[in-house]
Amino acid sequence: PEALVECKLETTDIKVDPLCLENQSIPGDFTTQNLKVSKPEAVIFPCNECDYTATCFRNLKHHKASVHEKVRYQCDICEYTATRITHLKRHKASIHEAIKYPCGQCDYTATRIDSLKKHQAIEHEGIRYQCDQCEYKAKSSANLKQHKASIHEGVRYQCTQCDFTATDKSHLKRHKASMHEAIKYPCDQCDYTATRIDSLKKHQAIE
Repeated sequence: PEALVECKLETTDIKVDPLCLENQSIPGDFTTQNLKVSKPEAVIFPCNECDYTATCFRNLKHHKASVHEKVRYQCDICEYTATRITHLKRHKASIHEAIKYPCGQCDYTATRIDSLKKHQAIEHEGIRYQCDQCEYKAKSSANLKQHKASIHEGVRYQCTQCDFTATDKSHLKRHKASMHEAIKYPCDQCDYTATRIDSLKKHQAIE
């Protein structure tokens, strides 16, 4: 009789964010038998093109599409482009579909209900967020957090492709998009090309 060969199936314990398992499609090379739920802070989906890691596959998928594949969703009414389809829908609803939220205390009109609430809290209720290390007062908790990180903690965000450093993640993202990722916004009325959408809008308004 033929000799029996003992085989041992090795599996890899994959830590995954439990929230990611709801309504979530996992790539074919990740099977449910290999999934091991761990704490939400576990990071298990690395990008194979850079150092980015995600706790949800959909976040990794979006990262690769927007950063490495330069996927953009173009508004069919204006020059606006988005990196997410949800952002494009929100843009069209607020800009082109005339959905407005007027403030009942002044002439301000918002295109989003959360923007209206933020406006009312800041302008009419006088809400401020006091820094506990200096006299600075922020209009939002996010601004206070950014202030403390950059001013009191010395946090800097280093570009991985040059010597540029930013005090805010959004500034670093904008730098990389305009300087290293070759994302361009051409004017449809002349030969001008911008590296930022706000620069294009400013150019078109002047010209």
